[in-house]
Amino acid sequence: MAARVAHQSDIQTGDQEPGRVPGSVGSPGNPADVAEYVAEFTKGLARLARSSKLDLLAYLLDVAHLEARTVLGNPVRKRRDG
Repeated sequence: MAARVAHQSDIQTGDQEPGRVPGSVGSPGNPADVAEYVAEFTKGLARLARSSKLDLLAYLLDVAHLEARTVLGNPVRKRRDG
């Protein structure tokens, strides 16, 4: 069974026009908007990959998520136990 691939027309973001992805063809996009979109999208994809036991893919998506958050000046900090 093949997974359904999301197309740009399936994606809606906040104040973006329906179906438009920040930085898509015809719209260069604001770097902060693109980084925010990537941070949100990769977080969900990492969760999906992890739930399917695709550990390496989940890890790589987590790295992309962290990089996008860093670009936004909002890095995820480790919790300290204790």
